[in-house]
Amino acid sequence: MANPSDEVSPAQLAQIEYDQMVGLLRGLHGKDRFSFEIASHDHLGGNSLKLLLNKFGAYDAGWIDDVEFDDSIRDRLLAFTRQETVSTNAIAKSALRGLYEANRRLKVIQWILVFLVVLILGAVLTMMLR
Repeated sequence: MANPSDEVSPAQLAQIEYDQMVGLLRGLHGKDRFSFEIASHDHLGGNSLKLLLNKFGAYDAGWIDDVEFDDSIRDRLLAFTRQETVSTNAIAKSALRGLYEANRRLKVIQWILVFLVVLILGAVLTMMLR
């Protein structure tokens, strides 16, 4: 019987594992979208790092040791670090944009409430003076 790892590439195994984990995370976090997004991003980073370190496939021996760590892996790790930095920057900008949008909406709601309070007070005062 053939080993399933021999039939698919490491990249395909990485994708299969990621898809399965996302399904589990979705079930685990339920309607808490924020926690799901964080866990999903965390798993994607770990999954990508594992793929860079050649830890998917028939020769997955666990964590990398000094003998396996060569210039090729070092270069891939540097590229991964740069990619993660850019990704983290984009996520932070998106979060900041969301905060600004929420703050703007809260200010609009605040002014609407002030206007309604003034209208109600005006109506009450008008009724009292009659």
